Amino acid sequence: MGFDLIITYLAIIIMVPYSIIYAFDKGTSGIKVLLLGINLTLAGGIFAIIPDFDVNGVWYLLVLFGLIISFKGISKTD
Repeated sequence: MGFDLIITYLAIIIMVPYSIIYAFDKGTSGIKVLLLGINLTLAGGIFAIIPDFDVNGVWYLLVLFGLIISFKGISKTD
């Protein structure tokens, strides 16, 4: 297991729970949560299509979490 793979896993393990906690915070507006979810979806999708950067499907999980957070932002009332 390479050093870059360990750094990638650590970054995702830290970033995804923080994003979910931020999405469920009461003071955060729905548009901010929606934009956060879109950013996670785009970042995961870009890295998922790069053939040289394979980390066993972790990027697809990032896309899934981004979609979930986006739907949470859409359903949130301000």
